[in-house]
Amino acid sequence: MQYIVVKDFSDIQDDRHVYHAGDTFPRMGLEVSAERVAELASDNNKRGEILIKAVKVAQEPEIQPVSDETEVFDEIIDKEKRPPKKSNKKEK
Repeated sequence: MQYIVVKDFSDIQDDRHVYHAGDTFPRMGLEVSAERVAELASDNNKRGEILIKAVKVAQEPEIQPVSDETEVFDEIIDKEKRPPKKSNKKEK
């Protein structure tokens, strides 16, 4: 789960690191306990305010190849080898 800061605060458990509203919590490279997250996500902390909220992170869709590259290139080459279509126009 990812969290976003809703009110600026200085984290006393992270060398007074300052988080600003809109920041991601915890900062990159820092792991925090579930208890700490629960504390900051409720008003059960020294400030008595909700400081972070959980946010849903949309998963990026997995990119799937349409077909094998070789098949695609073969199809392109085949199209180039085909004779041009005959015109339906009558010659005068």
